[in-house]
Amino acid sequence: MSLPDSSSSSSPPVAREETGYIRFEHGQDNGFDHRDRPPWNRSEYDYRHGSIVASENPRNTSTSSEDPWSCVVVVATFCVFVSMTLILGLYGTTNVWLGPNSSFLIKPTSLFVQTVIVEELGNKGSGLMLYGLNQPPQLHVLANWSEVHYLAVPNDSYKYWIQYLNKGSRVKVSYNVESLASSLYLVIAQGVDGLSEWVQDPTRPDTTLSWHLISDSGFIEQDITKSSSYYIAVGNVYLNEVKATIDIQVEGVLYDTTNAYYKCTFPNEKCTLSVPLFGTNAAVLTSPGPKLMSLPDSSSSSSPPVAREETGYIRFEHGQDTGFDHRDRPPWNRSEYDYRHGSIVASENPRNTSTSSEDPWSCVVVVATFCVFVSMTLILGLYGTTNVWLGPNSSFLIKPTSLFVQTVIVEELGNKGSGLMLYGFNQPPQLHVLANWSEVHYLAVPNDSYKYWIQYLNKGSRVKVSYNVESLASSLYLVIAQGVDGLSEWVQDPTRPDTTLSWHLISDSGFIEQDITKSSSYYIAVGNVYLNEVKATIDIQVEGVLYDTTNAYYKCTFPNEKCTLSVPLFGTNAAVLTSPGPKLNNSKNEFCAKLSYEPRCSDSTLVDFI
Repeated sequence: MSLPDSSSSSSPPVAREETGYIRFEHGQDNGFDHRDRPPWNRSEYDYRHGSIVASENPRNTSTSSEDPWSCVVVVATFCVFVSMTLILGLYGTTNVWLGPNSSFLIKPTSLFVQTVIVEELGNKGSGLMLYGLNQPPQLHVLANWSEVHYLAVPNDSYKYWIQYLNKGSRVKVSYNVESLASSLYLVIAQGVDGLSEWVQDPTRPDTTLSWHLISDSGFIEQDITKSSSYYIAVGNVYLNEVKATIDIQVEGVLYDTTNAYYKCTFPNEKCTLSVPLFGTNAAVLTSPGPKLMSLPDSSSSSSPPVAREETGYIRFEHGQDTGFDHRDRPPWNRSEYDYRHGSIVASENPRNTSTSSEDPWSCVVVVATFCVFVSMTLILGLYGTTNVWLGPNSSFLIKPTSLFVQTVIVEELGNKGSGLMLYGFNQPPQLHVLANWSEVHYLAVPNDSYKYWIQYLNKGSRVKVSYNVESLASSLYLVIAQGVDGLSEWVQDPTRPDTTLSWHLISDSGFIEQDITKSSSYYIAVGNVYLNEVKATIDIQVEGVLYDTTNAYYKCTFPNEKCTLSVPLFGTNAAVLTSPGPKLNNSKNEFCAKLSYEPRCSDSTLVDFI
């Protein structure tokens, strides 16, 4: 919605809110169950937010077992296994994208691989080098480089720069957004898949390693914990062109190639390295450093390298299916990418060998008494239906116990296509993705009324709420309440400070801050218990900590308003439910979820056992 007294839009998201306030209850018993719904009218909540329903379909079984795999040690089976491995691409052709000063390690298995072939694509004579070594080289060569980019990012477009970085490297990106009252998204994505997910929805912070909404001047830093290609990108989702300067500074760690016995400069756009059958072997593919370009408005060159980039931006896809294969090419036009960067094709010729074996799987029998215990647990409600309320950029962890839970089912109701995502993992994901976002709300709070905004925040997050009470000689209550119960208690008596996590009587201008020590839903609310309407501005700024979803094996966008995640009996399993970032012109960025679990044994199993 437009800013007060203005028709233009800007970032952060701003909403003008003169309606939709809720009357205080003042101790009245409205008969709601705090566990099932919030302390306001249910039909109003369903209309305003939508909700999510998760159901359980018990499986009728009494005992379960898995047939063991036979142990096979024959030459033919090994050959089949090697062939299947090659088909799956373990030693097939692979595309590798490199940035400046790249140092990419290749470690072929001598038992399977006879020759490594690397072919240069795109820009011929680009300075690529292939080194062959008898032993894997040490990763200890330190190198620093930087690039400065002058940008004019069109609306609904983005631009990226690739860096192949090894573990132990560090990236610092300084920025200066020159356009007034404008902002850009600045992200660091790991691999093509990470950038592709961000391109589909640039407002989601949980798909990248680092996600920031930037304005004015500043910098971000990122430590690299895994050797991979990383895409540094800026995006503009707003209406106007945004001019900015991006300075990428890298403290890189490279492989030591001084002891290489083989060096190839791609004289015929191709290098071939033989792999001995016995002994250790490795190869390192390197690229040259960044090249200098002229400074804007100047014909002289200087360091660091500077590129003036007024064209070549890419339009955002906004969830469209481009049909590309993430393993083979990035989410943009292939010919354009090859022209801008060049690429490398590495292929390996398999060596025919003859013996191997497979470990058998152990035989597992589920005891009937286990089903009795699970049924009693379900009756007690440990894995019953649970309601979850999410705000923008939520990252909600679900950890079902595989002994009890067979399936997690989530069905979306209300606002269809709201941007919710369900991710499945073999291991609980790490809570280390940092993201910042903010919302500005212009209020006119009627007497004896309140308004709230929900944020689902994980442990380690931080909230700062700045306020400006515009009405003279007036004040408001500003609270941060944990969960529906906390907000409900405050609604009953807004003058009591001991029912919420943070309670303040505010006037004039100022701010409050709150560190989050427990992952939960939090309600930021303002209330007016006086006789006159009070006008105010509330600026909510969040430094959030999200779960890393880059290694998810299951991703569901609620195509049929429903997502189902199977839980294996053995091994660790987890799921993460996420919501999109705050949207412009939307005073309420909220989602409701009802979550439940399908039991591994049903009540009918208990009856059969008894």
